[in-house]
Amino acid sequence: MYKLAALAGTFDHLHKGHGFFISEAFKLGEKVIIGLTSDVYVGRKMKRLRHLGGDRMGSPEVEEFEIRKKELTDFLKTNGYYSRAKIVKIDDLYGPAIKNNEIEALVVTGETLKGGRLVNKKRRELGLNPLKILQVPQVMAEDRRRIASTRIRLGEIDRWGRVFRYKFKVEGKIREELKKPLGRLLQGNPKEPSFLEPEIKKCIGQKSPVMLITVGDEVTKLCNEFRIVPQLCIIDFKVARKKVYSSLEDLYILNFRGREKIVYNPAGYITTRLVKAVEKAIRRYLITGKQEIIRVIGEEDLAGVPAVLLASLGSLVLYGQPGEGIVAVEVTEEKKREILEILNE
Repeated sequence: MYKLAALAGTFDHLHKGHGFFISEAFKLGEKVIIGLTSDVYVGRKMKRLRHLGGDRMGSPEVEEFEIRKKELTDFLKTNGYYSRAKIVKIDDLYGPAIKNNEIEALVVTGETLKGGRLVNKKRRELGLNPLKILQVPQVMAEDRRRIASTRIRLGEIDRWGRVFRYKFKVEGKIREELKKPLGRLLQGNPKEPSFLEPEIKKCIGQKSPVMLITVGDEVTKLCNEFRIVPQLCIIDFKVARKKVYSSLEDLYILNFRGREKIVYNPAGYITTRLVKAVEKAIRRYLITGKQEIIRVIGEEDLAGVPAVLLASLGSLVLYGQPGEGIVAVEVTEEKKREILEILNE
């Protein structure tokens, strides 16, 4: 329909919605200019969001420009669009769309429609003809909400719109695979803190997690003892299925001013109640910045599974591995996929 069309975006964690948006643009334009936001532009945008209270605590950072550009380039090559595309770094809303060039149309979504109108307003001020604005529908995730990079970074969905909490809809006893260490094993006895302290501190220092989650009383107690305060603690006052503790103070959780949720979960199971409690606790922390505690009546031995699957990318989950030590799991897209594969089996 048009010799030259244009679109723009950050294309962070390039996902199914981005793919549809870009593909539609190439149906409309013989050639397409893609404005890719610079790190400077993204930084200004995130700063503005934080100022307005729209950026949540613990939200992982947007991918750097070179990573986003590579993912975009790979997508264009894979789908046969690369020879018809030109990627341009943009430092503001307008980019090449307000210059006297051959661009005829601007491809937008409902989210970027306002920006498209601002481009045309600027063009009129500069004495240029307005561009034809072509709106492409947005792609929805399993929960019928929009697939968005923010939701991916916050750990709610994957790049294909699969909703992680939906994977626990059916309650049942968990496969033996999920009882194996999901991450790096820090070997040692939690009752000998002098050995584990440097290992835990080194692990946390290397990862600089956006959120620290501890599962288990001994792990939680150790972190508090080392003055490492987890944002979410999942406990049951038991060690090796025997009641050992009776209060938060026993775990060195002092002056607690957050929210404590009590939930029932039997040994060897992951109940929907536990999953909902973990999800809500993570989201509350992201909004309020206050520490959350989930106290399980029964067993919290498998709570690390939903914790990893529902946490923001870049979080760190620590849980005890009976008789072996502590498992440290960095929350990544790859780790979430690994757990999904086990659950799907």
